[in-house]
Parts: sequence; structure tokens; C-alpha cells
Amino acid sequence: MARTVKARTAKAGAKPSAKKPAARKAAPGKLSAAKSEAKPRIAKGKGASPYLFRAADTPLHSASTRLRLREAVTPFGIALRYQERAPGGPESDWCTTGHSVFVLAGRIRYQFDDHAVEAGPGDMLHIPAGEAHRHKPRVIGTETVRYYLTEFAD
Repeated sequence: MARTVKARTAKAGAKPSAKKPAARKAAPGKLSAAKSEAKPRIAKGKGASPYLFRAADTPLHSASTRLRLREAVTPFGIALRYQERAPGGPESDWCTTGHSVFVLAGRIRYQFDDHAVEAGPGDMLHIPAGEAHRHKPRVIGTETVRYYLTEFAD
């Protein structure tokens, strides 16, 4: 039986942990099919930088009937996305790509092999890449989920 864990946000005034996570270098590798077709959108002109991606230069497009996204694929093996996931429809396939997520609106559930996590506005998640962390996203309720996501090369 899978268990469900609700994400919690940090309490105001709480002291941060003394431990800092080790820095992770993004290894070059294969990104998802949606990202492999996209070209990096690097700002051009005065002050151009390979680190800046202007959202206005990247249109919001439909990846499926329930998923709209705006994406910038970096030359560093990471995709940056704004996503809108609508409720309903068939269940998603298992995903083994690593993500960090920041939820802006709506509620989303990530089903793992042994538990599920529910997240809402202001919640952050980090899901490492790999079969051991495979997951399926699903919208909870009737509100479209809006969130930022980074996706790491496998």
C-alpha cells in the first residue's frame, strides 16, 4: 500500500540546516524528446549571456491536450520550464528524469513506487534522476497546476 506525504513549507523564522547539500554538476546526456527538439534560446544583443533566457522569446505551446509549457534548453544539459498541467485525462507514463519543481498554483501528486507526495502553492520538490526515483505526476482537483521545473540530463 502506497502512502501519501503532503509537502510542507518552511516556518517563518525557522533556522536553516547547518548542512549544505553537495553541488551537483549536470552531466551532458540525453534529455526528454520534447527538449531534444528545442534549441537553446539565449538572449541576444547588449548584455547577452548564455545564462539568460527571456520568457517573452519562448512561446507557450501545447505538448499534449493537458500540458502547455514554455521551455529553454540550456547548453549545460538542463531544461528550464514553466508548465501548466490540466486535470483529467489518462494517467501519465513513468518518468525517470530528474526534476526540481516550484509550484505556483493548483495541487499536484507525484506517485512513486512506494509512496506519493502532494504539493501545492509555495511547495518545492527535488526528484533525482533514475529508475529508483521513477514517478508519475497527476493533478489533484479541478484547478490547472502552474509550476516551474528544471529537468536534468539522465
